[in-house]
Amino acid sequence: SVWIMGLVRDRDVKAKLYRLGRWLKFTPHEKSVWLNTLEEAASCLFLIEQSDYSSMSTAMDPLVTHLARFDLLRHDEVDVRLLVIIGISEVTRITAPSLPYDDITMKEIYELIIGSFQKLWDTTNPHFNKRVKILGNMAK
Repeated sequence: SVWIMGLVRDRDVKAKLYRLGRWLKFTPHEKSVWLNTLEEAASCLFLIEQSDYSSMSTAMDPLVTHLARFDLLRHDEVDVRLLVIIGISEVTRITAPSLPYDDITMKEIYELIIGSFQKLWDTTNPHFNKRVKILGNMAK
């Protein structure tokens, strides 16, 4: 029964990851839609272990591709950028030791990750928890 529940969870997560990845292909018009989608993506990615990657890679591919879009990496809204970085840091954790993107894209991502730590000292900042999540993912 636990094994069956695991299969159902895996199937649900795969379907959700694929759907979210395909959805990110299109640009929504509202910040709240971006935030909800990116939070859902990060939550799904959080559930995946490195050992699950081979069975999840096809479902993850669209999400992995579209998370690294330039317009998302350089989005005007800090909340959106931080959620993109959280998603990418989860992807990097899952695919380690292999890198999920080419060297140029990884350089851009690492610059954004390092930049996200700028106000990590400020525990009252509304983005503090997101920054801590990124730091935690990088430590894994």
